Amino acid sequence: MVATKGNGLEAANDQPAKTLTKYAIDFIARAASFATPDKAYMLLCVVVVVQLAAMALPDIFQSFDFAGLTMLAGGVVGKPAMFMGTDNSRHLRVIQALMTRPLPREQLDKVAGCSNGPELVAELRRRGLEIECTRTKKKDRDLFECWPGVYHFTPKARRRVIQWLAMRKAGSVNNA
Repeated sequence: MVATKGNGLEAANDQPAKTLTKYAIDFIARAASFATPDKAYMLLCVVVVVQLAAMALPDIFQSFDFAGLTMLAGGVVGKPAMFMGTDNSRHLRVIQALMTRPLPREQLDKVAGCSNGPELVAELRRRGLEIECTRTKKKDRDLFECWPGVYHFTPKARRRVIQWLAMRKAGSVNNA
């Protein structure tokens, strides 16, 4: 049994208690995106069985690395798209800001000029950019602890953007 605080966090490491479920859901969504009747239907079935087993036997699966399994599914079943650029003005504003500094979701919304920053980040991820979301411990205006996300590029994504900008400047690329 895991000791938890009143706010739902494990007492041992102050991380959100729902991390295991989050990674499992990410893995299922990633696997389902590749599920077609002729290609990966069996993989989807295996994922569902693993998730059900994880819920039924939490002690066994407590240390299971769902994040690593998600990466494995991405590497084996399909690779993310190579970033070929964009001409969407919202994308361009967010890319420019993320090249400068990490952005909390609220600032990302303001920079992009939209009210659904996570979907905008998902669009950029589908285009091949690796944008991570780091959860940071903060207090909201009612002084309750919360874990807002801060978006930032990985070093690999920064290199991809720099390469794309160089090709764009040279005029050898069409924006996707």
